[in-house]
Amino acid sequence: MLRCLLLAILAASAWPPTGAWASTADVFGLGARLPAMANVGVAWSSGGESGWYNPAGMGLLEGRQLSAGLSVSGTSIETGGVSNPLRDPIGLYFSAASDIPFGGVMKRRLFVGFYFHLPTSNIVTVRTVRPADPHDPLYENRSQRMIVLPSLAVRITDWLHIGAGFNFFATLEGRIVATEGTTRAVEPLVNEDFFGNLGLVLSLTLRPIEPLRIALAFRDEFSVKFRNFADVNIAGTLIRLNLNSESNYTPMQFTLGAGFQAASNLKLAADLTFEKWSGHSGNFTTVESEVPALFGRLAPALPVKPFDNVFTGGVSAEYVLETGAGHEIPLRAGYHYRPSPAPLQDGVTNLGSSGRHIAGLGAGWISPDLGGVRMVVNLGSQLHALPRTTVKKDPAKLGLSPDAGKDAAANPGWPELSSGGYAWNLSGDVGLRF
Repeated sequence: MLRCLLLAILAASAWPPTGAWASTADVFGLGARLPAMANVGVAWSSGGESGWYNPAGMGLLEGRQLSAGLSVSGTSIETGGVSNPLRDPIGLYFSAASDIPFGGVMKRRLFVGFYFHLPTSNIVTVRTVRPADPHDPLYENRSQRMIVLPSLAVRITDWLHIGAGFNFFATLEGRIVATEGTTRAVEPLVNEDFFGNLGLVLSLTLRPIEPLRIALAFRDEFSVKFRNFADVNIAGTLIRLNLNSESNYTPMQFTLGAGFQAASNLKLAADLTFEKWSGHSGNFTTVESEVPALFGRLAPALPVKPFDNVFTGGVSAEYVLETGAGHEIPLRAGYHYRPSPAPLQDGVTNLGSSGRHIAGLGAGWISPDLGGVRMVVNLGSQLHALPRTTVKKDPAKLGLSPDAGKDAAANPGWPELSSGGYAWNLSGDVGLRF
């Protein structure tokens, strides 16, 4: 029996760690321009990053765009006295967008874009947590995965454009079968496969009147799933372990954005987004364990609750200073509020539940026209403020008596859980328009 237990532990240790949610796109945004506007302005998106914000926005593209940049992020967020900084805070990115050079009636009708983000250390970083571990579910490792995001747009008329983005990653699924061999040693067979995982971004852009643009965007739910099944047969006793998890979770989102050209050099924007978190219960690995011949099911369900659906919204502005020499200097700013979808933390789990006040600020430089080519530099910054919140634990939900003392509770969030802090992001890129 001891050998069975050791083998079960070995099988569980082969499971990839989890704990990361979503991606850079959903936390800090893509590129440097829209992050400087607190990621508010889907109606004005037109480059390769439009594959996330609003693919149809590429229908407004004039010419071609290429850019490459660097993004650096950091956090100082404490949950229950525990702080877990980002483990891979630096990323490189490349963006491109262009019309397909058809002639005749198809001229400037079809557009393609591509965005690629690569963390400097790992393709993806994930971290395992237990239900009672204090952690912030919206930032810890959440921005640390590779992003491959091609997109396509069609300009149906001058006032109607549609588009689609394709958010690619992979799902890991496999099986471990272990039995005693002829030598009485444990002989495991491992079979792991990676499968493609696709999340869609669909959008349309309307221009009912010239100063006004309206964008509607749908972003599909997206996550990186891990599934592993272990069958261990020792001395005729079968032990089954089924481990399931999903990391880098991004909820289904619907965004309504409006852009208004208030002056020739002033653009205003406002966005409202619905985020459907209710299909998610947290970044935990679920384990189903069975010994069919003896005990049946061994592992109870995790004591977790589904998240709450939320609405988020914000405003932004972009003002362009023009010089007599043909240089342009865009100045950008924005504000975005995103409430926390984490449920009330009065039970076993200890998730940070502070809402996020996001302020963006940035600037750029556009060179004069040099034979049909213009150089573009963008710099962006964000500060995410998470006001401190405190939730008192319910002793009944922890299996304690109402007068239980601190030493009576094994839960690290007892008797109350506090969370709050801040996060930041700096990004910059250099590109060409031609």
